[in-house]
Amino acid sequence: LFITTGVMAQIALEAADLLKADGVDVGVLHVHTIKPFDNHGVISAMKKVNSVVTVEEHIVNGGLGSAVLECCSDNEPGLLSRISRIGIPDKFATEYGSQNTLLKHWGITESKLVDVMMKKIKARSGNRAPGHFRIRHFANWCCACSIFPTPVCAIPMIGRPDVISSRVNPKLR
Repeated sequence: LFITTGVMAQIALEAADLLKADGVDVGVLHVHTIKPFDNHGVISAMKKVNSVVTVEEHIVNGGLGSAVLECCSDNEPGLLSRISRIGIPDKFATEYGSQNTLLKHWGITESKLVDVMMKKIKARSGNRAPGHFRIRHFANWCCACSIFPTPVCAIPMIGRPDVISSRVNPKLR
């Protein structure tokens, strides 16, 4: 499961497509707000998968990954070993440029997401071959921009059956 916020959802979807081409199904959970954090939604989704990679366009300290770790530490400590984080390291920026240039510089790319996810999956399952893994999708519809259930979304995930917002439909929790 990729847990994302902001524009990272699109990169995670592209990484999920690459993994699917290799026979590994990975869902994407889009957390549209960090505060208030949807502890119940995140925990519920994490309980259904073996491996989790948080992805953020932010310093890894104090962002989405930290919120997920704190949520698990406080509510479900057994889930902590499932988590890896991808984001900007906590150091002074030495590069400047466009968003895409900086994402590549910090290694926040589709290929990095695939690598980190595969390492996490293999580490948690005894290094079995990728074809042995099935991580379920989370919804038949997407809406990351509203707390009300709707089959349409205003962000580039329209029509993606493998994305769910953490605050969409209470029936999916």
